[in-house]
Amino acid sequence: MLIVIDISTNDTEVMENAIESITELLSKKYRGVRVVGSAYSPKVKKPIEESVQAPPSQDVVETLPLISNKEHYITKDELAIYAEAYPAIDPLAEIKRAKAWLIANPKNKKTSSGIKRFINTWLSKEQNSAARLPQTKNKNTQPEGFSSFDTDEFFQAALKHGMEKYGG
Repeated sequence: MLIVIDISTNDTEVMENAIESITELLSKKYRGVRVVGSAYSPKVKKPIEESVQAPPSQDVVETLPLISNKEHYITKDELAIYAEAYPAIDPLAEIKRAKAWLIANPKNKKTSSGIKRFINTWLSKEQNSAARLPQTKNKNTQPEGFSSFDTDEFFQAALKHGMEKYGG
C-alpha cells in the first residue's frame, strides 16, 4: 500500500515527523505500508522527497542503513529474487558485506529511492567476478564411455570395408 501526503511546509522535520506518525499508525493495521510525502521549500522551489518504509511485520532477513538514518528492510521474498537472479553468489552474504561497507563509508549511504539500485549493482558486480567452473582445454572431448579416434581414419576404414564387402 502506498500513501502520498502533500503538506505545504518548508520545514522538513515537520514532514518527517508527520510521515513517521502516519506510518506507525498504519503499520499496526496493514502489512508493508509505505508513506511518501513531499514538502516545498521556498528557497529551493523543488519538492523535497521524504520516504519512510514501514518494516514488514515478518520475514525481514537483513537491514541496510540509509542516509536518513532509517533502515531499508530486506525480506525473504526479495532475497529469493536475488538468489534466482544471481545464482553464482550467496546474496545474503553479499548484502551483509554491502551493509558493512555502508557502515564503514557513511558518506556513501544511499537514499530510500536509490538503495535497491545499489543492491542490484553490488550483486551484479559480485556475480560477474564470481569463480567460473573450470573449462576443459580440449574442446573435442568425448562423453564418458567413448574413446577418441581420428575421424579420417574411421571413414577410410569404413570405405575400405564397404568396398571389400560389396565390391568396387
